[in-house]
Amino acid sequence: MFLTAIQETKLKEKEEESIMKENPRITMISNNDDSKAGVAFVINNDNIKEGTENKWNHTIIIKGRVSTIEIKKK
Repeated sequence: MFLTAIQETKLKEKEEESIMKENPRITMISNNDDSKAGVAFVINNDNIKEGTENKWNHTIIIKGRVSTIEIKKK
């Protein structure tokens, strides 16, 4: 699996960091807001180009609700 998009994540920054620390092969990118809404992308790092400075571009369209992501694959 390359990418999973999740809605209603309600993740706090520390929770996101903890998940990535426990699972070093994934990266989580989230769009959360203070109302505890949120969306997140979970990326399998095995499928990302190595040595690429900007591996992805995450754009928040509506805070806590809508995001897009562009990823450079291998």
